[in-house]
Amino acid sequence: MPEPDPHAALAAALDGAEVPPGVRELPGDVLTDLAVLIDDARRMQQRELATAAEGGLRHVPGLLRGPLKKVLGL
Repeated sequence: MPEPDPHAALAAALDGAEVPPGVRELPGDVLTDLAVLIDDARRMQQRELATAAEGGLRHVPGLLRGPLKKVLGL
C-alpha cells in the first residue's frame, strides 16, 4: 500500500488553502505531523465552540431553547 502524500494531507488539513512555499520545503514527516496538529486543533476548536454555544443557551428562557437550537443548527 503506498504511503500517503504529506503535501496532500496538509492541503486537506488546510481546507484547500495554499501551502506557503517555505512550508512545502519541509520534510514529509514534519508535514504529516503538521497536518495532524492542524486537524487536532480544528477538532478541539469545534468542541470548544459547541460547549460555548450550549453554555450561552443557559441564558435563554427554557421555552425558547429548543427552537433556538434548531435555528442555530445545534
